[in-house]
Amino acid sequence: MVALSKTHKFGNAVDPIVFSSGFARLIATIASPISAVLIINFLSLPEQGYWYTFLGLVTIVNYAELGMGQVILQFAAYEWGEFSSANQTLESDNGRRLKSIFRIALVIAGLTALVGLMTALPLGYFILSSRGGNQDIHWLGPWVFVSLVAPLNLALVFINAFLEGCQMIVAANLRRAAQAGAQVTGAFLIFALGGKLWALGAGQLASFGIGLLWIVLTQRSFLRSLLKGFLDNKQVSWRDEIWPLQWRYAAGWATGPLIYGLFSPLIFALVGSEAAGRFGFTFAIVGVVLAYSQIWIASRAAVFAKLNAAANWGDLTELFVRSVKQGVLTYLVGAMLLLAGVRFLNTTFPSLAGRFLDLSSTLLLLVAGSVTLLIFSIMFFVRSFKEEPFVRMAWIGAILMVVLLPLGIFLFQTTGASGAYLVSQLTVLPIAYQIYESYRKRIPYQSGQPAGSVGHV
Repeated sequence: MVALSKTHKFGNAVDPIVFSSGFARLIATIASPISAVLIINFLSLPEQGYWYTFLGLVTIVNYAELGMGQVILQFAAYEWGEFSSANQTLESDNGRRLKSIFRIALVIAGLTALVGLMTALPLGYFILSSRGGNQDIHWLGPWVFVSLVAPLNLALVFINAFLEGCQMIVAANLRRAAQAGAQVTGAFLIFALGGKLWALGAGQLASFGIGLLWIVLTQRSFLRSLLKGFLDNKQVSWRDEIWPLQWRYAAGWATGPLIYGLFSPLIFALVGSEAAGRFGFTFAIVGVVLAYSQIWIASRAAVFAKLNAAANWGDLTELFVRSVKQGVLTYLVGAMLLLAGVRFLNTTFPSLAGRFLDLSSTLLLLVAGSVTLLIFSIMFFVRSFKEEPFVRMAWIGAILMVVLLPLGIFLFQTTGASGAYLVSQLTVLPIAYQIYESYRKRIPYQSGQPAGSVGHV
C-alpha cells in the first residue's frame, strides 16, 4: 500500500486540510450569528421573510450549475494525481488535459452565469409578487441587484472546484474564510446605511470580489500557464468524457439546490412572508450545523478521488469511516446546542423566539438534517470512483418533495414543510446505503481481509 502523506493522515496532531476547512467554517459560523443579529436588528419579520425568500430563489437558480463543480473537481483531481506524481509540466499529456479541463470549466462557468441571470429575474418577480406584494417593503430593486450578483458567485464555483481538484485545498478553505468575512462586512455596511434588503446583494458582491481577487493574487502564475493556448486546449472532450458523468450529477442535484430552494418561496407564496421568515431563519441555522458537520467529508473530496485513482483502498476506507464518525458527532453536538438555545429563547425572550420556528418543527428539521448528512457522506465516497449512480435516488427524493412539500405547507404550514423534508430523506436513505454497500464490496483484498469486509460506517 502506498503511504499517505502527512497531510492526509489522521494519526498526526493536525490535518491541515481539516484545520483550514474548520477555520473557514468557524469564520462562517461566527458570521452566521452576526448576520442573524443584523437581520433581527434591521429587518422586520415580514422583511425577514423576503430576505430568506431571496436566498431560496438564489438556491434554485444555483441549479444551473448542474453539479458541474463536483465533476470538474473529480476530473482535475485524477489528472493532477498523474501530473504531480511524475513531476510533469503543463506541456505533457496530463498537463495538456489539465489545461483542457480548466478551459471547459471557464466556458461552462460563463454559460452558467448567463442562464442563472436569465432565470433569476423572472422567477423571482413571479413568486415575490404572487401575494400582491407588501406596499411598505421595497423589494424589486434589491431583488434585481441580487439577481445580477448571484450568477457571478455561481461562476466562481467552477474555478474553485478546479483549484481544489489540483489539491490547493488549504488555500481554497482560507479563501472561503475571507469571503465569509467580506460578505458579512458588506451586508453590515449597507444595513448601517439603511439599505435593508439591499444588504443581501451587497454582501454577495463583496464575497465575489474578495474571492476573485484572492485567486488572481495567489494563483496568478499557475492561471497564466493554464490559459496559454486557451483556444487550442481541447484534449478533453466535454461531450465524450465529461457530459456522460455530468448529466448524472445534474439529476442528483435535484435533491440539493433545486429542492432546498423551494422551501421559503413556497411558504412565502402559500402562507406569507412572516412564516417564510421564521422557517428560513431556522433552516439557515440548521444549515450551519449541517455544513459544519460536513467539513469532515467535503474538505476531503479531492483526497478521496486521489486515493481512489492510486488504488489506496485501505487509506480511502479509513479516511472515509473516520470522517463520517467525526461528522456525525459534530452534528449531534450542534443539534443539542440549537435545541437548548431555542428552548431558552422560548422561556426567556418570547419576542425574540417569534423569529424562530417552534421547538417541534425545529426538531423535525434537525432529524432530517442528520439523515441528509449520512446521504451526503455516502455520495462523496461513491463519487470518488468517478461514477454517479444516484440518479434514481435523486429523482425519487425530488418527486417526493415536489408532492409532499406543497401539500404539507397547505395542510400544516411550516410544520408540514419540516415533516415533508424528513419523510423524503428517510425514504432515500436506504437507497443510498444500498449503493454504498455495492461500491464497498468492489474494494479488493486488504491486509488479509476479503473484499467488502472493511469500511462499515
